Amino acid sequence: MYQVDLGTDPATGKRLQKLQRGFDTKKEAEAACAKLINQYSQGSYAPPKKLLMHELVDKWILSKKKIRDTTLTKYKRLLKNHIIPALGYIQVSKLPDEHLNIFYEQLKTDKNLSSTSINDVHKLCKQILTYAVKKKFITDNVASIVEAPRLNKKQIQIWTYDDCRKFLDHVKEHREYVAFLLALTTGMRQSEILALTWKHVYFDRNTISVDQTLERGTSALDPKVKSKNSQRSIRVDYETMLELKKQKKRITKEKLYLGEEYRDFDLVIPTTKGTPINQRNLLRTFYRYMKKAGVRQIDFHDMRHTHASMLLQNGANPKAVSERLGHDVRTLMETYAHIMPNIQEEIAADFGSAFYQKKTPEKRNAK
Repeated sequence: MYQVDLGTDPATGKRLQKLQRGFDTKKEAEAACAKLINQYSQGSYAPPKKLLMHELVDKWILSKKKIRDTTLTKYKRLLKNHIIPALGYIQVSKLPDEHLNIFYEQLKTDKNLSSTSINDVHKLCKQILTYAVKKKFITDNVASIVEAPRLNKKQIQIWTYDDCRKFLDHVKEHREYVAFLLALTTGMRQSEILALTWKHVYFDRNTISVDQTLERGTSALDPKVKSKNSQRSIRVDYETMLELKKQKKRITKEKLYLGEEYRDFDLVIPTTKGTPINQRNLLRTFYRYMKKAGVRQIDFHDMRHTHASMLLQNGANPKAVSERLGHDVRTLMETYAHIMPNIQEEIAADFGSAFYQKKTPEKRNAK
């Protein structure tokens, strides 16, 4: 424990006294006291304000001017479902790091949240409290001293070529067939596929331009992509382009049939009325046809992993693959490290056979 008198608060005229308990050793208490005195002498110490966590959240949200709608929607969901119910009425200046650790453990045991979701909650708490420090509502960010929940990365599942053919054969007559085909032949994300418009399909060049996404859980098209790398041009194989041409003819017939009732978003894979497809509906179709085809059960995103793995196993340049997927090379190597040993073995074998190849003996001149 330490107690220190910091003089008079010029704003209120009251004495500034700070009492802090909970240290394991006297040395820790002395170090914290010295830090506080140093902050006060340099003018960086702000007396704690009786600000509740939910009030801080309101201020923080108002400060977020440059943020994507999809990101803000995600933040609000985490706040509403988890952070505010558990921490909303705690005074920010009195929030202990132990409380955050208990909170994260409850998210895991009581709410059965994944390690990824708990990590997202931790990052958001840290971001909000960083804002509080910047605004001098508090002096320290307790979330920065709390160890981030360990991520349990899900094992990537991929299909074989045979799995891909079986699934596509079974789903071929479904109107959403092209969505699954694009996932397997281009590695596009689900949100990118459902937001793809005809103006971004270049039949003369056999390319697709990825420039927007469909917001998760909504029918709103976001004229932004996940990151700078995600905005890209993808070269498409001849057979896939043929399927896209068939899809365009099908959509044109539907437009003519519905006339003014058709809501034209220019989408490559719309509903029968022209509107964006609900992502959950697409997933229902995906899981139903996987079962019919009798192939390994994977997530929709694993079709993207399947495409990338096939490219790498076929000897494609990792940089070209990363550009195709909208990754940076480092992310690509980390994500697909499980297939890299085989690739490295093949590279080493090819190099060795070329490097140590015996030269044809030169013919000696006859004497």
